[in-house]
Order: sequence, then C-alpha cells, then structure tokens
Amino acid sequence: MRGRVFGFYGIVISVSMIVFGPLAHHRGRPVDIAVDVAA
Repeated sequence: MRGRVFGFYGIVISVSMIVFGPLAHHRGRPVDIAVDVAA
C-alpha cells in the first residue's frame, strides 16, 4: 500500500516537473511547490 502511494506521487512529481519545468523561469519555482504539495 505504502509503495503504491509513493509510486503514484512519484509519477505525479515527474509529470509536474515535465509540465511546469519550462514555466519555472516565468513563474518562480512551481516544481518545488509541486513537491511540497505532494509531500
């Protein structure tokens, strides 16, 4: 169960990095925010 949840958040974080990465220069540090929310 714990492994599944961690894997799910891992995917979410990876997608967030891919999606928000290009916007990081324009919107500050959205990747860090996504990581904080996921954590």
